[in-house]
Amino acid sequence: MQYSNKALAWDKFYESIAEPEVIEDDTEENYSLREKMIRILKEMDSKATATIVWNIEDIQSLRPNWSTAKCSEWLSDNANGIVDRSVELGWEVIEALLWHSEIKEND
Repeated sequence: MQYSNKALAWDKFYESIAEPEVIEDDTEENYSLREKMIRILKEMDSKATATIVWNIEDIQSLRPNWSTAKCSEWLSDNANGIVDRSVELGWEVIEALLWHSEIKEND
């Protein structure tokens, strides 16, 4: 139950996006991931950054028949792959946007 209370605190952090949910089977691994994300977000808060956050609701929008717990587990299990692929695609997007803005500046 200790981690469920901490999960609720994390969800309150994002309450402007969605109503908080208590995940009864939250794990220590999920809590550790949240703590790492909070630390990273705090560090980035003072810098000019672009941040992508995927959450349980994103997974449920693609798999509406999955439970919250299953979505949470899937997101936790696949977090590294999501980050790696997002970074790869992010570089492509940055390059394209830079190219586009340079063309506009030269017009």
